[in-house]
Amino acid sequence: MSRDALIVGINTYQYLPNLKAPAVDAEAIAQQLQTYGEFRIHRLPEIIHENRPQIGLKTAVTLRELEAALVRLFKPPGDNIPQTALFYFSGHGLQKQAGIREGYLAVSDANPEQSFYGLSLFWLRRLLQESPVRQRIILLDCCHSGELLNFLDADPGAKAGTDRLFMAASREYESAYESLNSRYSVFTDALISGLDPRGVPSRIVTNHSLTHWVSQKLKGELQQPLFESSGSEMILTRATHSAPVAAPTPPPPPPPPRSMPMARQGAKGHTEPKPPQVDLSKPDLLPNPCLEPSFVPQEESCTTLKYLSPEHHLLKAKKRLVAYSQDSLTLAQQYFGFSEQQHFQAQKDSKVLQTAIPVALVVALGLTFNQYRAASVPEGGPLPTTAQSEPHTGHFFHRLHQHFSTFSGLDGSSPPASVSSQTPLFVLPDRSIAQAKFLPKRSLPTLIALEKDSVVPRFWWVEWADPHHIRQIPLSLSARPAPLDAVTGLAVSSDGAQVAIASAQGQVSVWTVQAESPALEFSHDLDPTPQTTAIRHLSFRSDRKQLLGVGDNLQVYLWDIDSGDRTHALQGHQAPITNAQFSPDGQQVITASWDKTARLWEVQSGKAIAILPHDTALSGAAFSPDGQWVMTATWDKTAKVWDTKTKTLQRIFAGHTAPVLDAEFSPDGQSLLTAGADATVRRWETNTGTQKQVFQTLNAHSVPLEQVFFTPDLQYIGALSQEGDLAVWSEQKNLE
Repeated sequence: MSRDALIVGINTYQYLPNLKAPAVDAEAIAQQLQTYGEFRIHRLPEIIHENRPQIGLKTAVTLRELEAALVRLFKPPGDNIPQTALFYFSGHGLQKQAGIREGYLAVSDANPEQSFYGLSLFWLRRLLQESPVRQRIILLDCCHSGELLNFLDADPGAKAGTDRLFMAASREYESAYESLNSRYSVFTDALISGLDPRGVPSRIVTNHSLTHWVSQKLKGELQQPLFESSGSEMILTRATHSAPVAAPTPPPPPPPPRSMPMARQGAKGHTEPKPPQVDLSKPDLLPNPCLEPSFVPQEESCTTLKYLSPEHHLLKAKKRLVAYSQDSLTLAQQYFGFSEQQHFQAQKDSKVLQTAIPVALVVALGLTFNQYRAASVPEGGPLPTTAQSEPHTGHFFHRLHQHFSTFSGLDGSSPPASVSSQTPLFVLPDRSIAQAKFLPKRSLPTLIALEKDSVVPRFWWVEWADPHHIRQIPLSLSARPAPLDAVTGLAVSSDGAQVAIASAQGQVSVWTVQAESPALEFSHDLDPTPQTTAIRHLSFRSDRKQLLGVGDNLQVYLWDIDSGDRTHALQGHQAPITNAQFSPDGQQVITASWDKTARLWEVQSGKAIAILPHDTALSGAAFSPDGQWVMTATWDKTAKVWDTKTKTLQRIFAGHTAPVLDAEFSPDGQSLLTAGADATVRRWETNTGTQKQVFQTLNAHSVPLEQVFFTPDLQYIGALSQEGDLAVWSEQKNLE
């Protein structure tokens, strides 16, 4: 089971005008889905540029190729059925009206004059009806794409247990447009920004949030998209510590845009008048076959230009604002409510009330209860103890204490000690980091960092003696038979002797750390994953005999490091796996997943031995140094500790105000760290659950922290934000 995506962008046509945006559109969507959605991407047409796959700008696509790719996606042979299948198309859309209206996705050799239009949307609807895939997502950016949502013929995929999202750039009778202000088409531009989870407070994009975003983004546009969403909520993309690094280089940008948007050229059926012959060397003068035959461009040009001009919209807005000023003011107050200052004051007042109200209740009820006891005891007689009073009294005060704890944001245990916020010792300057790992057993604190958003993978060797003497050196990698692809996973062995690097194409390589110089020497490659499944996380076994990697296909692979052979594939999760780690003795593996479970596995057999259920998705899991405990980081704003022998929940660490994105035990097991989307790192006492410290970055705005770690010597704490800021705190300084 996996998340598969077919991304199609066709620029080249034999009998229709060539396009410029589709290939760029498709590659941008592929990048978003690969980076934040953990999809396995199949591009069409696909070329290899600088050893990386991307959408071909000038490569043709035939009907046979497109049909075969769609069948592999939605109705694959055998039992290898993906959990989620996504199809994106950008190119010409055609419509045939010969008694029956029918829509098509135009392939490169589509020729309406010869009654060949391309891939029938009716055929696609039938394919979806027969598909065994549970979650289906269709995104069409072309003219007449709304024809797919014409359910009079067939309702694609309408069956129990099926989740679906269909999005069309325009209604069945409308054109789709390229944009003046972006290198992408209007619809895809909204999709790209909507699929970026970094702009969403929850850092998760679902089918519901995406349709809402696109709908709001395209209000007032010439084209109006259509949506159809049913079934359960689907996670499309997310931004946590498990989000991979930036993928391959996008195609070069298209030439500067025209003076007005260019419609995605489509065509009507052969029953309509043949378009006039034009000089194809002057693309600005091309007619738009998407439009109805009665449309005369010369007569409508002034109106169109007036409608498209920003001045026209601004004048209309000004007139409307003047005419309906009071209504506008009321509407603004309704939607915006408080100013920023009022908002913060409201938060402050709310916190005061959260404490004051329960305290007042306790005092008032305490006085009332004392009066009740005094009235029920004979004069001069002894006051009864709580146990001697009515049986409901003890239960009443126990419930009252629980209510007070819940109201105050505590967990019912002793209140946390007073904590102070700690600012970083330093923030790594001039670098945007995707992943970082501390390197143990060095004379100075040292880490290896992977640079974010670099076309060619770049690693840095960072060491420091104090905050004023930070040394950043490009990490030298010795020659490897094939250059590194987009790096998606990085791990350092517990003794600091080896480094493992994983790529988006499923290749994992092992490197030896040089003793005195900032360099890695290539050792060997491990067996690639089946079907080049991307690996997102890596973890060494403590004795360096095995390595594990989390695949995009909901499996965890185990390798024998010496031989390079794959020994096991751990299968069972029903949603993307966010993390995996060996136990200290190397006999077990813990995995965390979006399917709301953590699972314990036996390494020798590859079998699951326990499932730890949760109420929300998990972002990470880790063993304690002695292997007695397992900690899970969850989206319900807490971390949880479980007993590995009894498989029972032992303690909940609550304090974050947003999802916990990473968690790690200290090397001595006495404390643990959590990093959250609330931009804080929190240090807890393992045995008591007491929050000891809060670490905050120097950012002026809240940026989620998605990775956290101790140095092996417990001298420093590090955290990595979603924006690539690496902050380091001095643990000893904070404990003084």
